[in-house]
Amino acid sequence: MPSPREYIQKVLDRNPFTPLWQAVFSYLKREIITLKLPPGEKLMESRIALELEVSRSPVRRAVEQLVMEGLVETHDGKPQVSTITKKDLQHLAFARFEIDGESAGLAAKRIMKEDLSAMENLLGQFETFHGEEPFYRFAIIDDKFHAIIYKSCGNPYLQSMYAVIRPSLLRYRYYSMTVYPDKEDMLRNTYVCHGAIFHALKNHLSHCAKVEAQQDASRMAETIAVIPNMVNYDIFKTLDNSAIDL
Repeated sequence: MPSPREYIQKVLDRNPFTPLWQAVFSYLKREIITLKLPPGEKLMESRIALELEVSRSPVRRAVEQLVMEGLVETHDGKPQVSTITKKDLQHLAFARFEIDGESAGLAAKRIMKEDLSAMENLLGQFETFHGEEPFYRFAIIDDKFHAIIYKSCGNPYLQSMYAVIRPSLLRYRYYSMTVYPDKEDMLRNTYVCHGAIFHALKNHLSHCAKVEAQQDASRMAETIAVIPNMVNYDIFKTLDNSAIDL
């Protein structure tokens, strides 16, 4: 697993014009979403700067952006990773239910063949996924599947609303898919629900796509009800998140 500084260098090597603060932001965002930086963790600029071998200025700018995205909150002016409470997740589930359905209904009318092909490929990955694989990969597949729907809906306002909740939603997916008590049940239900959405989109059934997407989103409330209230976040510190590229 590459070191934090190696990750930063990889981002900069990929695009030399990337501002340093964005590379730092990308690194911290990945650490927060994959819960290596757990909810409530204090973010000390000096410690992060030392770890990443950068000055405090790009760290400060990256943290400000994380606050804007809702992944970091401040208490008495001191930043810390945003908490995950069931109430927060319920608010997230409500927002997702509303915009997922509308976006899928619109996407069914205009989705392109290449996007359907990409969704079918992801659906195949859902089908063949098994419990022995790292569950963060499942979260990424799920995220990519829904991103295609929003891309295809063609409504910039729905796309903007999704962009706001997407970081928190991805963190929820990573969190829930790791701690959910019956993983095989989650795998099976996710594949069935996403298959129904895909077939509605493929056949351009707008109302059906909307209903299926809302039914999939409604499963989030059921998941929230059964995931543990207390989680030992130490289990996430040993997971390899190097394949996750945000």
